[in-house]
Amino acid sequence: MKFLLHPSILKFSLLGLVIAFSGCRKQVYLEQDTSSVGLVGSRTNVNGPVYQKSNLELLILGKNRWEVIDLLGEPNGKSLNLKNEHVWDYRKSVIHDETGEIFDWTLITVTFTVGKCSSIELKYQSPPSVLVDPGF
Repeated sequence: MKFLLHPSILKFSLLGLVIAFSGCRKQVYLEQDTSSVGLVGSRTNVNGPVYQKSNLELLILGKNRWEVIDLLGEPNGKSLNLKNEHVWDYRKSVIHDETGEIFDWTLITVTFTVGKCSSIELKYQSPPSVLVDPGF
């Protein structure tokens, strides 16, 4: 009985319980929020996922092309820049970190250097307004 009450064993036991219970809470959260599993964004919009700039930078920088396609899908446009780097453009919904406003037509430009994502640029934009024929 004295062996079980030793201070170092109590510390490790308490630490083990804390880790076990915090891990269980995380698992329950993932089971409840299955709509965002695998998405870069934190929530989904009617038009698809809503991404956060910080998440994009964290998850895409340093990744190869196939990993970027797994995260964002096929790009809307591909080109080469003047430095002979591959540049992919996406139009996605992105939430502005400071204002919390969602821009549904943000231009995400991903640049690849030597096969790895070297930079990400975002231009927050909303979809252009549709011109309606006034009937003239």
